[in-house]
Amino acid sequence: MKYIRKANFAFLFVLLVSFLQTGCKQNPEEPIFEDDTLEPLYFDHLAWHPAGEWIAVEHGDSVDSDQDGKRDAYFGGIWLVDAETGATQPLLRGFTLPAWSPDGKKLALVRGAQIYTIAITSLEPARVDSSSLRQLTFEGRNFFPAWSPDGEWIAYDNTICGSAVEPPPPNSCGVLLIDKNGQNRRLVSRGRFPDWSIDGDHLLYIGLYNEIYRANRNDTSQVAKLTSLNQADIYATENRYPRYSPDGTKIAFYSQPRVGPPAIWLMNSDGSNVRKVSPDYAENFDWSPDGQLLAFIFWNFFKAVPGNGQIWFINANGIGPKQVTFFQRRR
Repeated sequence: MKYIRKANFAFLFVLLVSFLQTGCKQNPEEPIFEDDTLEPLYFDHLAWHPAGEWIAVEHGDSVDSDQDGKRDAYFGGIWLVDAETGATQPLLRGFTLPAWSPDGKKLALVRGAQIYTIAITSLEPARVDSSSLRQLTFEGRNFFPAWSPDGEWIAYDNTICGSAVEPPPPNSCGVLLIDKNGQNRRLVSRGRFPDWSIDGDHLLYIGLYNEIYRANRNDTSQVAKLTSLNQADIYATENRYPRYSPDGTKIAFYSQPRVGPPAIWLMNSDGSNVRKVSPDYAENFDWSPDGQLLAFIFWNFFKAVPGNGQIWFINANGIGPKQVTFFQRRR
């Protein structure tokens, strides 16, 4: 079963308003004054910083832009969340799908279905170098950037896939590679949601029939199918976001069954020992840098329950879900 969250509609609306107000000359650090009665939006699509102290995440909330103690601007985009306290601070307006470079000094992100990178000059306080903003892709619809372990390449997926009568354009409809300067683009395989092996030689992705595959980045004819989750019914589950653990021994992924709630599942890197590791309604996750925890967004899309839309942690062995963020509605 597929679903669309109301929070996503609100988040996209805020981003659209922000983009229309600023146009192509947007400075990511300049506040945009909007309706300060807008409520905080739930979190989505998080990325744990390599140093472990902060998590980049999609979010929207009012901010005090002139430090007079009053919330006078609305900030929708990438925020930082303190992994220890859950405290938040705004980082970059109008972007989605953050991904940290291996050294933690840059983010790859998405705006208008295109991939960008930007340098992060400080985590506390949160600061970006707006002059370093670089657009890497200029055509198609591109999402889910992922840095190579050496920081030289970015994998992402392109969703321009043609039709039954018209084939997709070259280097589209699948997992692509592009170097950090936006050059040397090439197609790896048909699929979505790429992630790198720790040696940088292979890419994980979701491919045919929503199964998890591994492809050799240098010889794309070498492809291994790691799961057979939908062997009896190709529509049984919708699987997303396969991600290696920091030591490369495990793969976590999100799975939405056709009947029943979604959750995060874990398996060995060869596809064996598949098991559920999170509570129901967990999604959009990332590993802690030490591989001990998974951060995820809890979202029960059937009813309002405590902790909905917030960031939670769970041990990689499935023990001890813990809520991290607790923002309150102001009305």
